This record gives sequence, C-alpha cells and structure tokens, in this order.
Amino acid sequence: MVTLLAHFMIEAIQKLQLYILKKFVKKYKPYIPLAIFIDNASWHKTLTVKEYCDKNNITLLFLPPYSPEFNPIERVWSFLKGKIKQRFFLTSKQFKTFVFDLFENINITDQGKLASQCCSLINS
Repeated sequence: MVTLLAHFMIEAIQKLQLYILKKFVKKYKPYIPLAIFIDNASWHKTLTVKEYCDKNNITLLFLPPYSPEFNPIERVWSFLKGKIKQRFFLTSKQFKTFVFDLFENINITDQGKLASQCCSLINS
C-alpha cells in the first residue's frame, strides 16, 4: 500500500514538474539554453524529465546533496511553517483554508520578509 501511494505521489510530482518546465519553455526562445538549479529529489531525475530537458535544451544543475541552506525553497517552507505554528485550528477545513489563503496571498502580505530571507542566501 505504501509503495503504491509513493509511486502515485512521485508520478503526480513528475507531472507537476513537467508542467512547470513547459511553462519555462514557453517563456524562452528554444535556441537559447536554459539552466535551472534544482535539488536532488528523485522525481527530478526520472527518465521522462531527463528526456524532456534534453529535447528542449534545458540543463538541470543539481545542488549538492544535503544542502538546504543553498535552496531558497527551504527558507520559504520554514517561513510558512512559522506562520502555521502560530495558529491553532479546530478543524482540518480551517487548516486547509488557512494554508491555501497563505499561499494565495504570500506575495502581497509578506513580500519583504520573504524576499529578505531568500536574499540572505546571496549575502551570506
């Protein structure tokens, strides 16, 4: 059961990644090489993703293993977890609504704080 669930999760994440890569490809000229820094998650290394990147002139540059300090998304998750930990939710629906609202409005309500956390990677 767990293995089957993990397989479906990896498949779903891979589809999401391909969707995002396709958005990148639409924004850039196909003759200009595109390089993307990315972590070492297994779904970034699937044959489907590799073939898509090769076909579309995309190079995936993998961050060193076990280096969350180089990955800005880790700081975003930490920031979001900090906001969630400050709250108490009586129902799962309240939690879900809060999280979705947080994602929906993060660029409006917390743009400066979030930017400074991610930019501190550059300044350190």
